Amino acid sequence: MTKKTPIPNEARTDKSRLDAFKMMFRRWNHFTGYSSRREFWWGYLPGMGLSLLLIAAIIGALLVSPELAMGVTLLSSIYLIVFLICFIALIMRRMADAGFSRFFGLLLAFSLWPSEMFEFRGRIFTVGEVIGTIILVALLVLALFPTRVKVVSATKKKHVR
Repeated sequence: MTKKTPIPNEARTDKSRLDAFKMMFRRWNHFTGYSSRREFWWGYLPGMGLSLLLIAAIIGALLVSPELAMGVTLLSSIYLIVFLICFIALIMRRMADAGFSRFFGLLLAFSLWPSEMFEFRGRIFTVGEVIGTIILVALLVLALFPTRVKVVSATKKKHVR
């Protein structure tokens, strides 16, 4: 007889949305381990929303004064770099939890690689932007997969030395 047991995870307790967001930043250097779907989405969505608000703040500051825009851009850049590092750690843990290789999360680094520009319908893109968008969408779809369940045989006995 086989018994299904979930993979152990210290983050699987029922936490609030704010706790999941804070946990993403507290576990910024944990590239191993697991992250539940709840922890992933409640870490990613508010972080991305805050990123979009900061980008809007940069645009608004540009309309007011260049000096203000420099300050807002500096603070926003620091947050975006920290968020990127936290997000890569989070996506690596989520990929492992969903049963995929955690190194799929490192594919995000390809979107940061400088590359050639091309024009499409009057807009200039870089190859990195296009590849990065495709990779991000693919990783977000993979993050929707449920937690992988490990099958443990009830007949096998675990010997502890």
